[in-house]
Amino acid sequence: ICTEIIPRNEYFYGGARFRNIRENQCPKAKNLLKATKPDWYFRLKFSQPGRWFTRLRHPDLGKLRANARDYYHSILGEQRGLVFDIGANVGELTQVFSEMEMQVVACEPDPANFIELKARFRHCKNVHTLPIALAKTEGVSDLFSSPLHGGCLSTLSAKRKSELEQKKEGGHIAFRNGIRVQTKTLDKLISEYGLPLLIKIDVEGFEEDVLSALSQMVPFICFEANLPEFRDETIRCLEMIHALDPDALFNCSDNETSQLFPQDLDHTGFLSWFERQGGPGFDIICKAGKIRLS
Repeated sequence: ICTEIIPRNEYFYGGARFRNIRENQCPKAKNLLKATKPDWYFRLKFSQPGRWFTRLRHPDLGKLRANARDYYHSILGEQRGLVFDIGANVGELTQVFSEMEMQVVACEPDPANFIELKARFRHCKNVHTLPIALAKTEGVSDLFSSPLHGGCLSTLSAKRKSELEQKKEGGHIAFRNGIRVQTKTLDKLISEYGLPLLIKIDVEGFEEDVLSALSQMVPFICFEANLPEFRDETIRCLEMIHALDPDALFNCSDNETSQLFPQDLDHTGFLSWFERQGGPGFDIICKAGKIRLS
């Protein structure tokens, strides 16, 4: 059984996997232009004629969404319920969850991304969008926003910001000065919307802060391991989940199409494997050992 993570394009994952299809030869200029587009532009884009035009212009998007549905179906099975999409970007995976007949709470603190996210789901009854970040405490915090790579690199992590600014591959990445954004905790979100079936977390290095405010296990948690820089933070995330549910099982994926291990690993087995990994990043899938929603 192959248990090696194959290196992938650092900037081709999550929502960016979909967004890259629509990048032209000058992604920097295109994404800078995106920040200036008003709400009416996205209302037109996500009108029925606009959606038809997008499908004709970008036929591969439908295949990618179908692959994403199959991937999450392989994790969740036939279960349906509430999903917290933390770090929803412009809603590509939110749309996948919506099409899977989930109830979705999509949280996105980047103002430019949220304009598009809100317009996209303004008529969708099973999606609720929130312009907030998730953190260890409620209040306000600084968001470091970058328009590059589909706006998917915005982060509350000063460490992640510094790391990305020093990268040479994928083009120079520059962040705007911190934008003050509202923060909530996972426990607060659960008190307001109920216990989710799945928490999907894509927060660019801020995973530990998000998970530290979760006091009860949920059936499924998916979050990103940004290696090698965030190895210690990821191990602490695994320890927090293990503390919530000692029977939790783990798997991972580097392509969001299949799980690496044919059988899920317990905490000890997965941690032993994880400590031998060098990078780059991949997604970790956590499955509660005792909690299952019907």
